[in-house]
Amino acid sequence: MSVGGTGSGPAGGGRRVATVLAVVLAAVLVAVLLWPDGWALNRGVVRLYVFLLDLGVPPSVTPDAYAVLLNVLAFAVLGAIGVALLGWPPARVALLLTAFSAAVELVQALPAVGRDPSLLDVLCNALGAVVGVVTASVVRRRRHGGDGPTHDQAGIHEPGDERRDVGGDHLGG
Repeated sequence: MSVGGTGSGPAGGGRRVATVLAVVLAAVLVAVLLWPDGWALNRGVVRLYVFLLDLGVPPSVTPDAYAVLLNVLAFAVLGAIGVALLGWPPARVALLLTAFSAAVELVQALPAVGRDPSLLDVLCNALGAVVGVVTASVVRRRRHGGDGPTHDQAGIHEPGDERRDVGGDHLGG
């Protein structure tokens, strides 16, 4: 699948929407992670804990477990968006998101921010990024027949396709 392009046509419009979605989610994530009142985020996680307790989740699943899960999920979504919707290479997405997470934790360590940085958060975020990019890569591979980047499908032009395509759609017919 071509990841370049000019941004015109349906694929370009979808890519613009994906880019806006990724930027908005990243901005919300930055705001949540860098908000000076870390207790507000903790209270939200405790509210989630109490809500799920009322639904029958065992009390052994603690608010700390939910915090870990939320860290993984947030970055899994961003990782999937990077690969599936923006078409970025999976390794680049995982590395960028891990660097982003580390940068956020470093900023949290600043006295002006007053938050507690956590290596566990970076590890959970990196795990989430990997989960997201792997999931999106598997889905993309299955959607495209699993034949790798040279599999022919209508509307998909891969480098090298035309060498083996005799009389295909690329001739305008």
